[in-house]
Amino acid sequence: MDRTRGSFSKALSRWELAEYFSCGLVAIGCAGEYVAEFTNWLTGGTKERKESLAKRSTLILIFALALELVYALSKPTHTQAH
Repeated sequence: MDRTRGSFSKALSRWELAEYFSCGLVAIGCAGEYVAEFTNWLTGGTKERKESLAKRSTLILIFALALELVYALSKPTHTQAH
């Protein structure tokens, strides 16, 4: 029984770490969007570089939000099974 609890809490902590990781990616994506739209930082004010940063930031944001959705939908099922 202790083995099951240990593996369960270990799996749960992995899920929590994955959630924190995806939240960090969301923050990075949002920061990139902000920089691309409202500042010249990292882009030198060049239109092409701003567009490139905005596109990469949007892709990071979409990926991170999709990860968060997967974790949110999977975690309750995982925790109820034990």
